[in-house]
Amino acid sequence: MKIIVVVLGNAGHGKSRFADMLVESVLSAEVINFADEVKLAARHLIGIPLSVSHGSQKTKNETLYYGKSVRHWLQWLGTEVGRIGVDRDVWVDRFLDRVDESSKTMIVVGDGRFPDTDIYGLKERAVERDLRVVSVIIRRRAVPVTSNHSSEQVIAKTPDDEFDYKIENNSDLAALRRAAEDLLRQVVKRS
Repeated sequence: MKIIVVVLGNAGHGKSRFADMLVESVLSAEVINFADEVKLAARHLIGIPLSVSHGSQKTKNETLYYGKSVRHWLQWLGTEVGRIGVDRDVWVDRFLDRVDESSKTMIVVGDGRFPDTDIYGLKERAVERDLRVVSVIIRRRAVPVTSNHSSEQVIAKTPDDEFDYKIENNSDLAALRRAAEDLLRQVVKRS
Protein backbone atom coordinates (compact mmCIF):
# COMPACT_ATOMS: atom_id res chain seq x y z
CA MET A 1 0.00 0.00 0.00
CA LYS A 2 1.30 3.44 -0.95
CA ILE A 3 0.99 6.27 1.54
CA ILE A 4 0.09 9.74 0.30
CA VAL A 5 0.83 12.63 2.65
CA VAL A 6 -0.98 15.80 1.59
CA VAL A 7 0.51 18.94 3.13
CA LEU A 8 -1.93 21.85 3.10
CA GLY A 9 -1.52 25.48 4.13
CA ASN A 10 -1.38 29.04 2.93
CA ALA A 11 1.36 30.65 0.86
CA GLY A 12 4.53 31.15 2.86
CA HIS A 13 3.54 28.79 5.67
CA GLY A 14 6.18 26.15 4.83
CA LYS A 15 4.33 23.47 2.82
CA SER A 16 7.07 22.84 0.26
CA ARG A 17 9.87 22.92 2.80
CA PHE A 18 8.01 20.48 5.05
CA ALA A 19 7.25 18.17 2.10
CA ASP A 20 10.94 18.16 1.14
CA MET A 21 11.90 17.31 4.73
CA LEU A 22 9.51 14.36 4.74
CA VAL A 23 10.95 13.01 1.48
CA GLU A 24 14.54 13.45 2.69
CA SER A 25 13.75 11.13 5.60
CA VAL A 26 12.21 8.27 3.59
CA LEU A 27 14.18 6.19 1.06
CA SER A 28 11.25 5.32 -1.18
CA ALA A 29 9.47 8.68 -1.32
CA GLU A 30 9.00 11.53 -3.76
CA VAL A 31 7.16 14.83 -4.00
CA ILE A 32 4.40 15.03 -6.60
CA ASN A 33 2.45 18.28 -6.43
CA PHE A 34 -1.04 19.03 -7.70
CA ALA A 35 0.32 22.21 -9.30
CA ASP A 36 3.00 20.43 -11.34
CA GLU A 37 0.51 20.06 -14.19
CA VAL A 38 -0.70 23.66 -13.74
CA LYS A 39 2.88 24.90 -14.08
CA LEU A 40 3.33 22.92 -17.29
CA ALA A 41 0.10 24.44 -18.63
CA ALA A 42 1.36 27.93 -17.70
CA ARG A 43 4.57 27.27 -19.59
CA HIS A 44 2.73 26.19 -22.74
CA LEU A 45 -0.15 28.69 -22.63
CA ILE A 46 1.48 31.83 -21.24
CA GLY A 47 5.19 31.16 -21.73
CA ILE A 48 6.14 31.14 -18.03
CA PRO A 49 9.38 29.16 -17.65
CA LEU A 50 9.28 26.34 -15.09
CA SER A 51 12.23 27.96 -13.31
CA VAL A 52 9.98 30.97 -12.61
CA SER A 53 6.81 29.05 -11.69
CA HIS A 54 8.89 26.89 -9.34
CA GLY A 55 10.64 29.99 -7.99
CA SER A 56 10.30 31.76 -4.67
CA GLN A 57 7.11 33.42 -3.46
CA LYS A 58 8.73 36.77 -4.21
CA THR A 59 9.57 35.73 -7.79
CA LYS A 60 6.01 34.47 -8.41
CA ASN A 61 4.49 37.62 -6.93
CA GLU A 62 6.76 40.12 -8.69
CA THR A 63 7.36 38.56 -12.13
CA LEU A 64 4.77 39.71 -14.64
CA TYR A 65 3.47 38.13 -17.84
CA TYR A 66 0.85 40.04 -19.82
CA GLY A 67 0.53 42.50 -16.94
CA LYS A 68 -0.29 39.88 -14.27
CA SER A 69 1.91 38.12 -11.71
CA VAL A 70 2.99 34.51 -12.15
CA ARG A 71 1.06 33.72 -8.94
CA HIS A 72 -2.09 35.20 -10.52
CA TRP A 73 -1.69 33.03 -13.63
CA LEU A 74 -1.06 29.85 -11.64
CA GLN A 75 -4.08 30.46 -9.41
CA TRP A 76 -6.26 31.32 -12.41
CA LEU A 77 -5.21 28.24 -14.38
CA GLY A 78 -5.53 25.95 -11.36
CA THR A 79 -8.84 27.22 -10.03
CA GLU A 80 -10.84 29.09 -12.63
CA VAL A 81 -9.72 27.04 -15.63
CA GLY A 82 -9.09 23.64 -14.02
CA ARG A 83 -11.42 23.29 -11.02
CA ILE A 84 -14.26 25.44 -12.36
CA GLY A 85 -13.87 25.21 -16.15
CA VAL A 86 -12.90 21.53 -16.54
CA ASP A 87 -13.85 19.58 -13.41
CA ARG A 88 -13.56 20.12 -9.68
CA ASP A 89 -11.33 17.02 -9.39
CA VAL A 90 -9.16 17.48 -12.49
CA TRP A 91 -5.93 18.05 -10.55
CA VAL A 92 -6.59 15.12 -8.19
CA ASP A 93 -7.22 12.86 -11.18
CA ARG A 94 -4.02 13.98 -12.91
CA PHE A 95 -2.12 13.55 -9.63
CA LEU A 96 -3.42 9.98 -9.22
CA ASP A 97 -2.29 9.15 -12.77
CA ARG A 98 1.22 10.16 -11.72
CA VAL A 99 0.96 8.20 -8.44
CA ASP A 100 0.05 5.09 -10.44
CA GLU A 101 3.20 5.59 -12.54
CA SER A 102 5.47 6.01 -9.49
CA SER A 103 7.42 3.11 -7.99
CA LYS A 104 7.77 4.92 -4.65
CA THR A 105 5.94 3.74 -1.52
CA MET A 106 5.32 7.25 -0.17
CA ILE A 107 4.14 10.24 -2.18
CA VAL A 108 4.17 13.66 -0.57
CA VAL A 109 2.06 16.53 -1.89
CA GLY A 110 3.51 19.89 -0.89
CA ASP A 111 0.84 22.21 -2.26
CA GLY A 112 -2.59 21.27 -0.92
CA ARG A 113 -5.15 24.10 -0.80
CA PHE A 114 -8.68 22.76 -1.21
CA PRO A 115 -9.82 20.24 1.43
CA ASP A 116 -12.87 19.23 -0.63
CA THR A 117 -10.73 17.72 -3.39
CA ASP A 118 -7.22 17.56 -1.93
CA ILE A 119 -8.37 15.51 1.08
CA TYR A 120 -11.92 14.22 0.70
CA GLY A 121 -11.89 13.68 -3.07
CA LEU A 122 -8.48 12.02 -2.85
CA LYS A 123 -9.54 9.77 0.05
CA GLU A 124 -12.64 8.65 -1.88
CA ARG A 125 -10.51 7.59 -4.84
CA ALA A 126 -7.76 6.10 -2.65
CA VAL A 127 -9.91 3.18 -1.50
CA GLU A 128 -10.21 1.69 -4.97
CA ARG A 129 -6.45 2.11 -5.57
CA ASP A 130 -5.18 0.70 -2.26
CA LEU A 131 -3.74 4.04 -1.13
CA ARG A 132 -3.63 5.52 2.35
CA VAL A 133 -4.11 9.31 2.47
CA VAL A 134 -2.89 11.40 5.39
CA SER A 135 -3.64 15.13 5.60
CA VAL A 136 -1.39 17.64 7.36
CA ILE A 137 -2.17 21.32 7.90
CA ILE A 138 0.74 23.73 8.33
CA ARG A 139 -0.06 26.96 10.11
CA ARG A 140 2.36 29.86 10.46
CA ARG A 141 0.64 32.57 12.45
CA ALA A 142 3.45 35.08 11.82
CA VAL A 143 2.67 35.06 8.07
CA PRO A 144 -0.74 36.63 7.45
CA VAL A 145 -3.01 35.56 4.63
CA THR A 146 -3.15 38.57 2.33
CA SER A 147 -4.66 37.12 -0.84
CA ASN A 148 -8.40 37.09 -1.43
CA HIS A 149 -8.12 34.26 -3.95
CA SER A 150 -10.25 31.24 -3.06
CA SER A 151 -7.17 28.97 -2.94
CA GLU A 152 -5.91 31.03 0.01
CA GLN A 153 -9.20 31.82 1.73
CA VAL A 154 -10.60 28.28 1.80
CA ILE A 155 -7.57 26.80 3.57
CA ALA A 156 -7.29 29.76 5.94
CA LYS A 157 -10.90 29.24 7.07
CA THR A 158 -10.85 25.44 7.33
CA PRO A 159 -10.83 24.32 10.99
CA ASP A 160 -7.72 22.43 12.08
CA ASP A 161 -9.74 19.40 13.18
CA GLU A 162 -10.56 18.71 9.50
CA PHE A 163 -6.99 17.43 9.07
CA ASP A 164 -5.29 14.29 10.37
CA TYR A 165 -2.31 16.23 11.74
CA LYS A 166 -1.47 19.86 12.51
CA ILE A 167 2.00 21.43 12.40
CA GLU A 168 2.65 24.86 13.90
CA ASN A 169 5.54 26.36 11.93
CA ASN A 170 6.40 29.23 14.26
CA SER A 171 10.03 28.45 15.07
CA ASP A 172 13.17 27.58 13.10
CA LEU A 173 14.03 24.96 10.47
CA ALA A 174 15.36 22.54 13.10
CA ALA A 175 11.96 22.57 14.81
CA LEU A 176 10.21 22.03 11.48
CA ARG A 177 12.53 19.07 10.74
CA ARG A 178 11.72 17.55 14.16
CA ALA A 179 8.01 17.96 13.38
CA ALA A 180 8.54 16.14 10.05
CA GLU A 181 10.37 13.29 11.77
CA ASP A 182 7.66 13.05 14.46
CA LEU A 183 4.95 12.97 11.81
CA LEU A 184 6.71 10.20 9.90
CA ARG A 185 6.99 8.10 13.08
CA GLN A 186 3.24 8.50 13.70
CA VAL A 187 2.28 7.74 10.09
CA VAL A 188 4.48 4.64 9.90
CA LYS A 189 3.25 3.45 13.30
CA ARG A 190 -0.36 3.56 12.04
CA SER A 191 0.47 1.63 8.84
